[in-house]
Amino acid sequence: MSKPQKQSNIAKALRRPQRRIASRNSNRAAELLTLERLEARNLMAGLPNLIDVVSGAGASVPTWFTNVNNTVFFSAQDGSSGNELWKTDGTLGGTSRVKDLLPGANSGNPGYLTNVNGTLFFSAEVVGQGHELWKSDGTEAGTVQIGDIPNSFLTGQAPSHANVNGSLFFTVHTNAGYDLWISNGTSASAAAASVSTA
Repeated sequence: MSKPQKQSNIAKALRRPQRRIASRNSNRAAELLTLERLEARNLMAGLPNLIDVVSGAGASVPTWFTNVNNTVFFSAQDGSSGNELWKTDGTLGGTSRVKDLLPGANSGNPGYLTNVNGTLFFSAEVVGQGHELWKSDGTEAGTVQIGDIPNSFLTGQAPSHANVNGSLFFTVHTNAGYDLWISNGTSASAAAASVSTA
C-alpha cells in the first residue's frame, strides 16, 4: 500500500467517530424535540353561574358569605322581595331564599352573618324597630328574631359580631352610645363588662 493510500485510510478512520458522534447527537436532539399530544380540553367561555337569583340583566349583589355546617348563607336580592337571607349547598337545587325577613318588596338587609357553634347569627331590619339580632338554623320557621334591643338610637345596630367560646358578642348603638352585648341564642343582654362611649 502506497503512502498516500495509508494517509487517506487514516483520515477516513478519524472521520468515522466524528460522524457517529454527530449522528448520535442528532438523534438525541430529535428525541428531546418530540412533542406529545395532550388530552382534549374544553375551555369555559366564562365563569359558570350557580344560580341566576335575578333573572335577566339585574344583579343580585350577594354578600356576607358564611359557612355553617357546610351550608353557605349569604345576603342577596331577587328583584321582587328585596335583599334577604339565602343559602346554598353548592348546587342549583340546593340554593334558595331562607326567609323574607321584611315581607314584600322591602329589604330585610341581613348583615354581619356569624357562625356560632353551628347556628347562624345576623342582624336584620324589623318593621318599627330598626336592625335587630336574628338567628337561623337554615329553615324559614327556624329563622327568628332574638328579642328587641330596647332604647336603641334610630336602630338597634349590630355593626360587629364575634363568636367567643360559643357566645355571640356584638356592639349595639343605643341612646347611651355604643355598648357591648352578648347573646346565647335565646336572649340578648348587655355584657357584664360593657363599654360605652357617648
